[in-house]
Amino acid sequence: MFEPRPDTKGPKNIGTFMVIGGILLLLFAYSNLMYHFSDLSDAEVDTLLKNSNRQTDENTTLDDYRAFEKVNQEESSFLYKAVGLGIAGCTSIVGGLMLRQLNAVGSKIAGVGVGLGTCVVFITSFDIYRQSKIGLNQSLQITYMTTVYLWSTVLGLCFAMSVLPILNTQARLAMNQKVTLELQDEES
Repeated sequence: MFEPRPDTKGPKNIGTFMVIGGILLLLFAYSNLMYHFSDLSDAEVDTLLKNSNRQTDENTTLDDYRAFEKVNQEESSFLYKAVGLGIAGCTSIVGGLMLRQLNAVGSKIAGVGVGLGTCVVFITSFDIYRQSKIGLNQSLQITYMTTVYLWSTVLGLCFAMSVLPILNTQARLAMNQKVTLELQDEES
């Protein structure tokens, strides 16, 4: 039987990917935060509606979309989504940096934070989809339903990547190396 050897490259690579992913999550958190505090311009909404109205028989008007925005801003759906993405992003960066130093606690911090962020983002994305069913056409409803699945998948993969170093034996050995120095007296 082969004796498992410590793998120091794996946790460091995972840590690098987690830092990059955390930065991307923070950018998405920022965009959701801005969407909570400000509306899309009329030109942006017209472009969105023009494309979606071509795909279905029912038309969504500018007023319908503004009502959808207002409801989501009143319920703070985009704010909560931004908070969930921010938690996932920050803990992913902190955990990734700790993994780069072969510290096993980084994997645990990232796992808990990304897991919590995944739950918050799933719930708020589903709430946004639920609100889209009230006044938007079927094309936009499908778009918002797809975002629920996409965010759940992406954050689920981030969670799996963050806990991978704990589950992998060779990575766990590399992170838990304890070097001890034993002094022995030389007898003459």
